[in-house]
Amino acid sequence: MCRLLDQLLVFRRPRVQVVIPRRAARGVSLLEVLFSIGIVAVGLLGVLIIVPLAGSRSAQGMIADGADRLGRNAIRLFDIHHMRQPNMWTRFNTTGQQYQAYGVQHSGTDRYTYLWQPDASTRLQARAFCIDPLFIANEKALATTNSTNVLAETQYFPYYQPGHLSFLNASLDARLDRISLRTMPNGSTAMSIEQAVSVFMGEDDLVFNLPQDRSLPPEQKFDSSDAKRQFEGTFSWLATLVPAYATLRDATNMLPDRYVLSIVVFHRRDLSLTSSGGSSSEPDNERLVAVPQFHSEGYGGGEVQLQTRGNRPASDLAVKEGEWVMLSAMVNIAQASASPIVVPVFRWYRVMTTDAVIGTSPYTRNVTLQGFDWNDVLELSQLTPARATPTQATLLNGVVAVYEKTIHLETSSLWTGL
Repeated sequence: MCRLLDQLLVFRRPRVQVVIPRRAARGVSLLEVLFSIGIVAVGLLGVLIIVPLAGSRSAQGMIADGADRLGRNAIRLFDIHHMRQPNMWTRFNTTGQQYQAYGVQHSGTDRYTYLWQPDASTRLQARAFCIDPLFIANEKALATTNSTNVLAETQYFPYYQPGHLSFLNASLDARLDRISLRTMPNGSTAMSIEQAVSVFMGEDDLVFNLPQDRSLPPEQKFDSSDAKRQFEGTFSWLATLVPAYATLRDATNMLPDRYVLSIVVFHRRDLSLTSSGGSSSEPDNERLVAVPQFHSEGYGGGEVQLQTRGNRPASDLAVKEGEWVMLSAMVNIAQASASPIVVPVFRWYRVMTTDAVIGTSPYTRNVTLQGFDWNDVLELSQLTPARATPTQATLLNGVVAVYEKTIHLETSSLWTGL
């Protein structure tokens, strides 16, 4: 019996041990949460950076597109409104507070009549001028409203009183005569503010009313007579005309009645005359600065140094990449042995890069310009005696494009009989 029991114990089936796997813990660790938050934060930061950048690029593209359309259209308007004809020009004489002729006639020493002449004896007394009826009409309208006179600075571009330059003699400061247009050839009236707006301001940026029900389309906004569509007028333009010379070193190479036409396009142009310096003769939106150094010898513009004039703020050097500035100087184009023949030279340049404003009054700033070769003017200014005045630069707010074209004035043609 005992033996049988031992055999049964020996041959019994082994016990099977069942192993139940442990269920995986649910959730994530704190370290994993921190890593996830960091990844999401980096992604959101990238989105936050891209969104305003994309908006800025989109706005720049819209500005460039609007400036291109207005600039090309302005070149056509220049001929449509007969702006090449002297009988369309008129200047506002602030002494008599009235418009008067501005043409090719030559009498005495009146600087306003030094335009190109068919007569060879006076042909070399060429003048540069700026056609800006929008500014002049606005100044006249403000003076009429306030019962005041239009200031003498209105006759010049840029807007400043001759003789206010500390680095140039009052008779040699380079400036353009700012003129307006007549309503018709040889007419007796000049453009009003409304007429100037219709020609020198773009009308493509129409104004729309957004209904409260967003399912309805926008509605165009009309004037009180419901006859004309309203526009914002964010783009406007003016024209500068400067005599074209084959070379600045010899007066015998002057070109007959050929001018460089520059269509200057503004985005949200400021026509006010506010001044941080406390003087209306030095407005912030048309600033004049000196150019004491050309680091690239003036070829293609290149890198130049801008410097404020005496007692002027550092804000005079405010300029951004993509904007435009105008360099100017008075140049003696006669040979050394000949009598001096001083003519103005003005050219527009695009700002490519800018450095920080440094120093104290006078403040300086280096900028890189792209445009016309200025080396001839620079070399003539370095001769002994100098044949060119020191270069100065005009900085304006909101200049987004400049379109240039060489044209002939209609001073001697089949149509005028001159």
